[in-house]
Amino acid sequence: MSNTGVDPAGVNVEERKSNNGGRVKVGLSTSPSTKPDAPTTIRTQSIMRQVGGRGSIRRANEIQKVLSELDRDHDGTIDVAELIDMVEGIVKSRRERRYMWFVIIALFVFAACTIGTIIGLTYAVVDALKDTEVNGSVMYVKGSVTDVVKVGSADFAVVNNVMVPRSAAEAATPTNITNPTSVMQTAAFAGIRQPLSSRLPVETLFELKFLHIKGVGEVELGVNVNGVARVPLAGSVYGTVVRMITAAGTITLDGTVLTFSSQVADIFEEAGFRVSGSRRALVGQYYVFGFFNAIADLTPFGLPSGQAKPALPDTDYIMNIQVYQPCMPPGAPEDQCTYAVPPAVIDLTGRRLLAAEAGSSAVARRSAQDADELRADIPGVVTDASGTRWMAHNETVVSWKGKVRTESYFVPYPGYRMVELNDGTSDAVQIWQEAYEDTAPLAVLGYMFCRSSDLPAGAKGMRLSNYVLNFTYEGVDELRPQFYARHFVLTAKQPSTDELLTVDYWDTTDTDNFPVRFDVKSSLLGTVRMDVTSFEKLSASSAEVSAMRWSKPTTCPVETTIPKMTSPFTMRTGAVFAGSALHRRNALEQYDDARRVLQSSSCASGKVIDLYSGSFGPCSAKLSATNYIFLNGSLTCSGSLSVLDLSGSMTGNLCEMKADGCIQLDIRVPSNWLTNLIRLTDFTPFKACAVYDPNAKFFTIQGTAQANLGIAKADADFILRVSACCIWIETASDGRAARVVTIDGYLYNIFKGGWYHAGSWDVLAQTYLRGSADELSKELSVNASNINSWITVGEGFAGAWMDQKLCATYEYSSGSPAKITYGAAITSYQLRMDSETGSGDKTALNGVKLGCSGGATLTPTEGLTGTWTATAACPDNGKFNAARMRIEAKKTGADNTAANSLAFKCESSGAEVVASEGYAGDYTEWATCPSGTYICGLQVRYQGNQFSGDDTAINGAKIACCNPVTTPSSSVRR
Repeated sequence: MSNTGVDPAGVNVEERKSNNGGRVKVGLSTSPSTKPDAPTTIRTQSIMRQVGGRGSIRRANEIQKVLSELDRDHDGTIDVAELIDMVEGIVKSRRERRYMWFVIIALFVFAACTIGTIIGLTYAVVDALKDTEVNGSVMYVKGSVTDVVKVGSADFAVVNNVMVPRSAAEAATPTNITNPTSVMQTAAFAGIRQPLSSRLPVETLFELKFLHIKGVGEVELGVNVNGVARVPLAGSVYGTVVRMITAAGTITLDGTVLTFSSQVADIFEEAGFRVSGSRRALVGQYYVFGFFNAIADLTPFGLPSGQAKPALPDTDYIMNIQVYQPCMPPGAPEDQCTYAVPPAVIDLTGRRLLAAEAGSSAVARRSAQDADELRADIPGVVTDASGTRWMAHNETVVSWKGKVRTESYFVPYPGYRMVELNDGTSDAVQIWQEAYEDTAPLAVLGYMFCRSSDLPAGAKGMRLSNYVLNFTYEGVDELRPQFYARHFVLTAKQPSTDELLTVDYWDTTDTDNFPVRFDVKSSLLGTVRMDVTSFEKLSASSAEVSAMRWSKPTTCPVETTIPKMTSPFTMRTGAVFAGSALHRRNALEQYDDARRVLQSSSCASGKVIDLYSGSFGPCSAKLSATNYIFLNGSLTCSGSLSVLDLSGSMTGNLCEMKADGCIQLDIRVPSNWLTNLIRLTDFTPFKACAVYDPNAKFFTIQGTAQANLGIAKADADFILRVSACCIWIETASDGRAARVVTIDGYLYNIFKGGWYHAGSWDVLAQTYLRGSADELSKELSVNASNINSWITVGEGFAGAWMDQKLCATYEYSSGSPAKITYGAAITSYQLRMDSETGSGDKTALNGVKLGCSGGATLTPTEGLTGTWTATAACPDNGKFNAARMRIEAKKTGADNTAANSLAFKCESSGAEVVASEGYAGDYTEWATCPSGTYICGLQVRYQGNQFSGDDTAINGAKIACCNPVTTPSSSVRR
C-alpha cells in the first residue's frame, strides 16, 4: 500500500511503509511550475504527521529531536543545505568510524607485539639464568647429559627417615640427627624415643604420652600414660619418684628403676620380663623410654647451669687407658682368667715355663672340674677390695684426622703389642702384631701376624659423641685422694643393633674436661672399666703422629716360634713371662745359628735318613732328615677328625728353606654358651697353609678363620705341626685347658672403637696323630744327653731360678729318641752391669750373654738396666771349666745389689777371665767341673722389677758340666 501527495510547497512526497516498523522515506522533487533555483524544503510537521501513531511516543520524540537538530534555523523546515549538512555529517561520521577502526586495529597489533616481546625477553632472561635443563623426563645440569640435578628444600632435610631443619643437618653429623629439638613436628608426630629418668622436670613429664620398657633381646612393653605425678619419697634416688597412671595400673619410676602394684606384674611377666618375688618390681636388665607430645631436649639430665657437657674424645688425641674386664662375664660357665698348667710346661722354643716364673698369682692349684689338672691365673689378673676378679691390660688409642689406631699390651706377651687400625674411610680394620724395644716403644723391631676384620655396619667414621643418646649429671666424685672428677651416666647405642649401653663416665673438673674413667655396662660383656692414665691432644708436630705406622705393613710374616696375640685372656704356646727382649734375642740367636749351619752344609750331597712313613688318623705322612739335622717330608690329609673335616697336602724341606701347600678345613660348630652369645652357627671353610720359619725345627701348617656377626665376631685358629717324633694339632689357646682349634668370641665396644674379648671355647682337645706329649717334650727339650752334672756357683737371697740354658747341638735318628741333643762348650761371655754412680736403686749385675763353640750365642737373661761389657774369652779361645760369683750379702734397711760379677776359668791354661768386677760383695769359691768335662750351660737366679721395692736383678747362678762327645753331624755343626 502506498500514498502519494503534494505538500503545499509543491514538493511531491512519496510515502512508503516498509515491513521493518514504519520507516519513512521522503523523496524530493520539483514541479514543472517551480523555478529551478527555488529552495527546496521539507516541513518537519509533515514528517511528524507521516510518523503519526506508527510508533511509540518515545520513538516520535527521538525523531522529533533529530529533526530539531537538522533544522538549524528553527523555521520548521529542512532545506537542502541543512540536508546536505546532515549527509556530510553522516559521511564524516562514517569516515571517522573507519579511521577509528584502523587505530584500534593498530593499537591491538602494537599491544600484541609488545606483549610478545616482553614474553620473549622474559623467557630469554630466565633461560640464560637457568643452571639446569630437562632432557626427556630427567633434569640435568645445564650443558651436561650426565649430571642429574638433585633437589631439596632450603628449609629442611630428611635424615634417617626423619625430617629435620637443614641447619641442624649441616651443624651435626647427618647420620646421628636424633636430638628431639631437631625434628620437624607435624600434628601427628608422637616424638622420638627418649630415655626416662625421675629427674626430669614435671613440665616435661606432662607431655609424656607413651611409656616404653625394653628388656633383653625381643622383650618389650609399651603402655599409654594417662597422667603423671611427682611424689616425695624418703630413700629414693633423687628424693622424689614419678607415678605414672596407665591403663594397666600405676607404675613408679625411681631414677631409672620401675616398681608397680602387684596387679601390673602379670603384664610384665607375659611380655617376658623378670619380676621380683614380691611382684612389685622388675629385675634384670631393662631400659625405660618415653614418647612425648611436645619435643623437648632431654639430652642433659640435671646439668647445672654453667657446667659444660661431657667432652667425649672425638679426634686428634692420644689416650692411654688401663682396661679391666670381668673374669666371669655373663653366661660364662667358668672363670675365664685361669689356664691349665702342668707341673712343667715346655713351649716350642724350648723354654720351660714353671708356674713360679709368672709370679705369686700363677701358683698352680687343683681344678674344681678336674682334680688331675693344675690351674693358675693368667698374668694380668687383679682382685679388687670386694673380691671381684678382673683381667687387666693396657691400651693406647691414637686418633688422627679420622684414623684410629689402637695398641693393646697384654701381660703374658711383654715386648709385643697388637695393633688395630681403621683409616676412617672403610669398614676394614687392619690388625697386626709389633715387636718393640722396651726402652723406645715407638721403635718397631718387627711386624708379624697381619690380618683384617670389619667394623659393624654404621661404625665407619663415627665419633664417640655420636653414639650417646643422653646423659645424667651425677655430681663430683673423689676418685682417689685429692683427685675430683665430674660424674655422668651416659646412655649410648651400639652401632647396627638396638643394644644400649649404660656408661658411668668421669672427666676432669678443669676447663679441659679430659676423660678420666669409663665404666661400660653391657648385657653381653658385663662391666668393663677403662681408667684413663693419660690424655693429650695431638698436632701435626706430635711425635706419635710421625712415628706411628698408619697403614698395613708390607712385610708381615707368620711366625711359628712367637706367640700370636689375640686377647688378654688367651695364653698361647710360647707366651713368655721373663721379658720379650730376651725372647726376641733368643729367637734371633736361633735364626743366626740355623743360617750359619745352612751355609756350611750341602743339601744336595747330604746324607738322608728316614724317620717314619705311614697313615696317622685322617692324614698320611713321610719324614726324613738331611745331614742328620734338616727335616724334609710331606703330609696329605683327607677325612674327618671330631668336628673337623680336612683335605689337602703340604711339602717341606728345611734344608732348602721352603714349605708349600695348604689344607682345607671345615669346622662344624655345635651350640654352647659362647656361640649362643655371639650367635655363631657355622664357619665358612678356610685354609691352613704351610709356613716356613728358620727358627723352628719342625713343619707348621697354620690358618685362621673369621665370622662377622654384626656387633660380634668369631675367630678360629688351627695349627698342625710335624716334628721328628710327632704329628699333632697344636695348642692354639690354653686359657681354659690344653685345647686346640679354639673359637674366640668378640663384641664391639664403641668406647674403645674396637673389639673386646667375650670368651673362648675349645672345639677340639690337643690331638696327637703320631707320638705323644712325653715324646714331644723330650724332643723339644734342651736337656743334653751328655750333661755330667749341674753345680751351684752362688745362691744369693732373692728371685726365682730361670730356665737352664745350654749351648746345644742336635741330630736326628731313626731310632728312639728321634732327636738327640748334645751340650757344646761355652767359650766367651758378656755381662750387663748397672752403673755404680748416680742416684736411684742399684742392681749391679743384670744380664749374662754366652758365646758357644761353633758361633752360637745364648742369653740366659737381659736384666732390667745397664751396659754390656766387652766380650771376655780364654786367650786360646778354649773352653771354660770353672766359675765363681761376687755377691753382696743382704743388708737391712739399705739398697741391696746381690750379684756383682761372674768370672770363669779356662780349662787348658787355668787363666781367670773376668768381664767386670762389679763394685760390692765377696767372691765365692770356684765351682769346678769334674775332670775332662767343660761348662756347657748356665742357669741364673733372677729377681724381676719390684717397682717401689728394692731391685737386685741377678742373685745366683748354676753351671752345667758336659762330657765330650762325637756325633755323626759333628762335621756339619762344626
